[in-house]
Amino acid sequence: MGAFSSIATLGSAALERMAEIVDQLAGVPIPASVLERDVLPSRLPGYTPRLLDELGAMGEVAWVGRGALGRDDGRIALYRPGREIVRPQAPVDANDDATARPSGPRHDAIRAHLSLRGASFYRAIHAAAGGGSDREMLDALWDLVWAGEVTNDTFAPLRALRWKRPSGSGSGARRGRPGRLTALGPPEAAGRWSLVEPLEDTAPTERLHAQTLALLERHGVLTREAVAADGVNGGFSAVYPVLRALVQVYIDIDNIDYYRARQRLQSLLKDPDVSAKAQLTTSPNLQRYLQHKLAALVKKEAHAK
Repeated sequence: MGAFSSIATLGSAALERMAEIVDQLAGVPIPASVLERDVLPSRLPGYTPRLLDELGAMGEVAWVGRGALGRDDGRIALYRPGREIVRPQAPVDANDDATARPSGPRHDAIRAHLSLRGASFYRAIHAAAGGGSDREMLDALWDLVWAGEVTNDTFAPLRALRWKRPSGSGSGARRGRPGRLTALGPPEAAGRWSLVEPLEDTAPTERLHAQTLALLERHGVLTREAVAADGVNGGFSAVYPVLRALVQVYIDIDNIDYYRARQRLQSLLKDPDVSAKAQLTTSPNLQRYLQHKLAALVKKEAHAK
């Protein structure tokens, strides 16, 4: 009963904060080795891996690979399902030999199996790709992960990459004493693997608007340096028009020009190229700000009467 109560407490407060943090970090390539060691604890005091696992079990966080960093590490980008628009568009830089699209018989067999069967556990993938040593199969699988083509429904395999690996290249080199858990596959192959869903076609301005809102949530105050550090195409000049439109709306509200503010908001929300409605309603910080300003306006009007 105590454990259940603890999880319930997590869900009511810490999980909500965890979801906000995922929104703030959405689309940013972060080394997997530092995500839970440094990044998340610095933003949420008392962070434990269970928080990310709980959020994942609720279908509220997913991840995609953004390039390898050596053999046992790589960058990943977090995002919230339903907000894929902020997910990086291209799997990796196809012009970079180090991150070129993996090509080989095992890679192709894994792609074919996941395309046909959908989400699968490691042993099914291992058999479909021709069997052989776990080492070779894992190398091929993680090639696809870091290339942004394959992902997992848990964070367990990412954590397992930090564990010390046994040496050797044979099929039994990765196995300890045979047993039920060993038969399921190596720790860095835990969970279900699936192909990363391709992004839907979106207008450039719609994507830029979503990126700008994500930047605001992440940094609070945007500077040229912050935009450049996040690798936004076009830099600060690309997001400036969106910032200018949003700031003008806030200025109108602050000036208590209700009808002008409403007209600008309605125009912004109806613009098919910007599609701001969905983004404003899923952006907690901006939504709360607008609600606060509109509530203050209504209160002042009520007192005036």
